[in-house]
Amino acid sequence: MHFKFKKAAKNKLIINVLVLGIAVAFIFPYFFMVTSAFKSRLDTFAYPPIFLFFKPTFENFISIFRDIHILFYMKNSFIVATGSTLISILIAIPATYSLARYRFRYREKIAFGFFLLQTTPGISIVFSLFFIAKRLDLVDTYIVLIISYLLWNVPFAIWMLRGFVESIPVQLEEAAMVDGCTRFQAFILVTLPLMAGGLTVVAIIVFIFTWNEFAIALFLTSIKQGQCQQQLLSL
Repeated sequence: MHFKFKKAAKNKLIINVLVLGIAVAFIFPYFFMVTSAFKSRLDTFAYPPIFLFFKPTFENFISIFRDIHILFYMKNSFIVATGSTLISILIAIPATYSLARYRFRYREKIAFGFFLLQTTPGISIVFSLFFIAKRLDLVDTYIVLIISYLLWNVPFAIWMLRGFVESIPVQLEEAAMVDGCTRFQAFILVTLPLMAGGLTVVAIIVFIFTWNEFAIALFLTSIKQGQCQQQLLSL
């Protein structure tokens, strides 16, 4: 019995050490990011790295507002992310309802196609997007970014929302139609309110994805900055 107790305690200790090590591995990049924000340039690039014992400074925070004008770029990101999220949700709602409620040929294949679209790396089609935007004179505009992000946001929203719609009993809509509602009214008055939680979750995820995306925004905006965009314009 004593041997089993020691073995269990040893296994528990090993598991705790492994969990602690994994937690440290995941937390350390955030710790390094936060501490680097308060370091001077010399301390940031010091070798060996300085993790704890450095003189804190707020110069980096002052610089991003004074020299980089971070609020301007945050405003642009907010406009693009909000616009793309709203349009994605508006397109996804009727598409999701059709896939969840109607039975038609190739329904499952179409749904799986939306899933496959999400796996397409943005960088693989960014050149095509750039040339299309250049031809339409939309480079460096909100419109081109919002439309570009729809290529991933709409399939993702449809794929995620389908499960929420299918979890709502169709009998609720049928009862509303028996009481005199049309199918559209039953959807608006019954199904849509019950989808509110799912819509909120999907909208938040789509917004975060759009806000964090960088590669497409780099190629389709600020074309006068950066050697890569200048080379593309010369083609």
